[in-house]
Amino acid sequence: MGPKADDILSSLKITNGKKWQPVKEALSKYFIPKRNSIFERAKFNQRKQKEDETADSFITALHVLAEYCDYGALHDDLIRDRIVDGLRDRKSEKKQLDSKLSLESAILMARQNETIKKQQPVVRGSTTPEVAINNMDAVRFHRKKVNPRQPVRTTNKTNSTGCGRCGNTTVHPRDKCPARDAKCHKCGTKGHFAKVKFVAKQI
Repeated sequence: MGPKADDILSSLKITNGKKWQPVKEALSKYFIPKRNSIFERAKFNQRKQKEDETADSFITALHVLAEYCDYGALHDDLIRDRIVDGLRDRKSEKKQLDSKLSLESAILMARQNETIKKQQPVVRGSTTPEVAINNMDAVRFHRKKVNPRQPVRTTNKTNSTGCGRCGNTTVHPRDKCPARDAKCHKCGTKGHFAKVKFVAKQI
């Protein structure tokens, strides 16, 4: 830790500095400031399961918050109470009627309720893995089919076939085409030059 650690140890006045445990405890108290238990308990008591949070993530967060609350012998009981009250599943309120409910039982019931809730659509037959696959196939089947005879519009500045109305190699919008108002000398149709074999459909 360097020379500064010697000065810190001297200021802590450790009576038995040759053993590791007293030194560790003294340095931990020095570097880690004491947390405000009132503030930590307020955060713990306000913690509820978020909308997109799993039961396991919620329970883990409660254990982390309770670590600095100094609950002592009530540690497990208060985590149990927060699980019952903080879960989004309203069925968890029935656990309040069980006076012998332990922390382990509350955690197990929370996990089971979440698993059952996820399995219900399959159990009730509203969805299955096969249905999900069929739905994906249906999306692919009903996709708009491209007519191979219909000219495909492109945004490229150059095209080997060019414009089908005026014959220029530079692709441009129809309303900007030089042949838009031109009359073909061969067929008499308006909208393309005679040198272009393609006859534009009138829209």
